[in-house]
Amino acid sequence: MAYSYAQRSFPLEFVFRIYDNCLASGIEAIFGFALSLLQKNEAKLLSLKFDELVAFLNGGITDVYKVCYDV
Repeated sequence: MAYSYAQRSFPLEFVFRIYDNCLASGIEAIFGFALSLLQKNEAKLLSLKFDELVAFLNGGITDVYKVCYDV
């Protein structure tokens, strides 16, 4: 399996879901996943300046999916 951006950026369980969805639905699943990421972060993306946007896309775009286990 190729070492991809998804494997570096997301929790392993999330990566397995992405790959499983791709195997079941084809390449359209990748586009759906990308659109979902953009929709979840729409307000944040629209509020950032270019330099901040580039940094956010390189590291913070998946923060919306992080789960806090502190109870």
